[in-house]
Amino acid sequence: MLALLKKDLLLNSWLSYSSFCLFILGAYITILSPYISFFISFFAFCYSVFYSDDRYRVNQFIISLPIKRKTMIQSRYLYCMLIVVLIIVLQKVYMLLLSPILPGHYYIYGWRDMVLLLCIGFLAIAIAIPILHMVRAIYAFVIFMVLNSIFTFFLLDELVKVLHLKDEIIFNKLDAGFVLLLEKYIPYYPYIVLPTVTGIILYFSMLLTVKIFNTKNC
Repeated sequence: MLALLKKDLLLNSWLSYSSFCLFILGAYITILSPYISFFISFFAFCYSVFYSDDRYRVNQFIISLPIKRKTMIQSRYLYCMLIVVLIIVLQKVYMLLLSPILPGHYYIYGWRDMVLLLCIGFLAIAIAIPILHMVRAIYAFVIFMVLNSIFTFFLLDELVKVLHLKDEIIFNKLDAGFVLLLEKYIPYYPYIVLPTVTGIILYFSMLLTVKIFNTKNC
């Protein structure tokens, strides 16, 4: 599994990783919503691996090796989860280093934000990976854009309500609403309930993906 994880990590060049770090840095300095930069970075890095596999038929080669298909799927989940963790940690480091020296209001993740983002990222993985194994990556991209548009429409409305924004919508001020929204809909032990539910969904998602992968030709 470690070899497969290393393969996924090396699919992106060091230039890509450097650009990724600079993007998150630039996004924070320009007061782009950290939640938005998280979603952009997460999608770009995770989708690129699947697109590369699909384009160059990498899985056809890998399944010819003495490697269990279940292990292939587990390594891909692990890669995406690792990307989620790395993005959040990098954002937090930038926040701690830059917020004291930069003028203006800069949002800083608290532990509740970090738990919520981890769960959001893991839930996105649980939804996206089965789809990416059912259809070609380019078609999955279209599906993700449609789902994202629908999700954003309803989420934006809920954030505006929970933050009591009436006259105007300032996207950079919406970050604080995510935690409030979670605590509104899960009033009792939200930071225990959400991770528990996320873990269960992620587990069944992995089982589903293994079943899909075993029944299709790569």
